[in-house]
Amino acid sequence: MPTLRALTEDELPIAAELFLTAVNEMMSRFGLPAVTVPLQAQIEAYRQVHRTGIFQVAEEGGQIGAICCAIQREDQWFLSGFWGRPGQTQQGLGGPLLRQVYELAAARGARRFFTWSSADPTAMASYLRLGLWPAGPILTFIGPKPPPEVSPLAAHPLDPAAIAELDREVRGVRRPEDHRYLLEHGQGRIFERDGRVVGYGYAQGNLLGPIAWARDEDAVSVLTATAGLAPGPELRIAIPSQNRAALAFVMDRRWRLFWFAHLMQSEPFGELSRYVPSGPLLF
Repeated sequence: MPTLRALTEDELPIAAELFLTAVNEMMSRFGLPAVTVPLQAQIEAYRQVHRTGIFQVAEEGGQIGAICCAIQREDQWFLSGFWGRPGQTQQGLGGPLLRQVYELAAARGARRFFTWSSADPTAMASYLRLGLWPAGPILTFIGPKPPPEVSPLAAHPLDPAAIAELDREVRGVRRPEDHRYLLEHGQGRIFERDGRVVGYGYAQGNLLGPIAWARDEDAVSVLTATAGLAPGPELRIAIPSQNRAALAFVMDRRWRLFWFAHLMQSEPFGELSRYVPSGPLLF
C-alpha cells in the first residue's frame, strides 16, 4: 500500500524532476515540444506552493510515485499540480492522494475549488470525480510583441495592498503572498488613468500574466501596457474562454493559437472576463 504524506522541503528537487518527466511524457503523447523549464526554476516554483499551500506525495517502495499540491487563499483552493511518475499513473496512487489534498483544504475552510487541467483524460476524470466541472478552455496564444506606442496609462511599481480589492473582485480573493512571489520573478506594474487604478499586469519574461482590469473599457490599454513590459520579440498569453476582450486582443493582432487546457471548478468565482491568469502554478 502506498504511503500518503507531506513533502519535505529537501524533497523539492525530486518533486520538480517528477513533474518535468511527467509533463514531457504527456507533451510527447500529444506531439508537442518539450517543456524547457530549468529544474532550478521549477524547484523555486514548487517552493512557493510548499511554503504557502499544501504539498503531499504518494510514496511506495521508498520512491515518490505521485505528487499533488495546491494553494489555498481565503476559502478558495487551486490545485497547482497533480502528476504521477510515468509507468505508475495507473497503479492507484493518484486518486487517494488527490482526495487527501482536497480534504485537507476543506478542513482548513476551503469552499471553492478549481484547477487548470491538462487535456489528459485520466486527470480530467479524476477532477470530475472530485466534483470539479468543465468551465471552458484556457487558450494559449503566441505572437509578436506589439510596437511601442504612447500609453494613456501611467505605470507605477506594484503594491499588493493597492490592488487587494481589485483582486477580490476579478480573482475572487486577495493574495498578497502570490504577488510577492510574482514580483521576485517578473515585472509587475499598477496602471492608472487620471489617478484611478484601472488594472495591473505582469510579464514573467515573455509570458504575460496575471493581468486584471477594473472596467471592460480598460482591457485593451491594460493588455497593451502589460505587453510593453516583456522583452519580446515573441510573447505568450493564456486566456480563459470567458475573457472575450483578451481573446479579441490577440485575434486582432493575428497571434497564433498554440495549445489549450481546461478550467475545471466546483462553482464560478471572480470575474474571469477581466482576468488573465499567470499559469497553472498560481493562476
